[in-house]
Amino acid sequence: MAYALGLHLDCKYFAPIDRYNRKLLFTNIKWININISGSHNFSPCYLTEYGGSNVSLFEPKWQKPDETTFIYFDGIDENEAYSICITEYHKFQDICTNLVWFPSFYNIESKKFMGSWNSRMRKLSEAYGKCNLSFIKLKQKYRIYYYKILAIENQVKMFYHFSTLQLYELLKHRNNGLKPDQQAMVLSNCDALFDCLRESNIPSPFLQVYAYLVGLHYLNIYHQSISLQKKRTKERLKQVLNYLETKFLKLFSLNYLMLKVGCELIDDEK
Repeated sequence: MAYALGLHLDCKYFAPIDRYNRKLLFTNIKWININISGSHNFSPCYLTEYGGSNVSLFEPKWQKPDETTFIYFDGIDENEAYSICITEYHKFQDICTNLVWFPSFYNIESKKFMGSWNSRMRKLSEAYGKCNLSFIKLKQKYRIYYYKILAIENQVKMFYHFSTLQLYELLKHRNNGLKPDQQAMVLSNCDALFDCLRESNIPSPFLQVYAYLVGLHYLNIYHQSISLQKKRTKERLKQVLNYLETKFLKLFSLNYLMLKVGCELIDDEK
């Protein structure tokens, strides 16, 4: 349907607002495809034409609330702050979906793979750094809305750590494992992502996907870790389970069961 609508094409004949809406919709479709397929390519990938990243289409004016929109605030400054925050969020999401696009790695020669992987990790880090700086300035400029800005910034952080974990997962599959320093980076990003989850007060079922991802990473790395890492990883895994128990959804029953059984097997080890 996305291709039938030509969402992957940046057609300049459309009105600017239509170009923006099409771009935003296709970015979300790409992100869903990444989450469903994963680096294992579990499901068919129908996105043969992926399109490029064009952050110039993301402007605060398209997100600024007014009296006709579902979201609208009484203060002019709050509407302005909201529009800038959401724009930064969508810009970063668009960059992430293009950097963490697994099929683009499939045909890379082995000798060129690490160069391409390192390049994407660097670009991801640079994009996050710029986005983070923007939020620092926003919190300084709109101090009265500090905590509202912080909530959106927290979502950006989750995107960053999730994207980083996805790239490391791809590296693990390509190299049949990770080196100790790479495993440490995975654990660090898992810890950071889980901390963001606990700070978030957004009632979104999708956030549980992040929690299960973190838990599965902890389980996967546990047996490859040194003794000090194992103790820390086991503690964090139990924290993830406690978090999920308070927000349990039947939709994720199998995921929860896998984590719980995995944790019990670890506890049974001598």
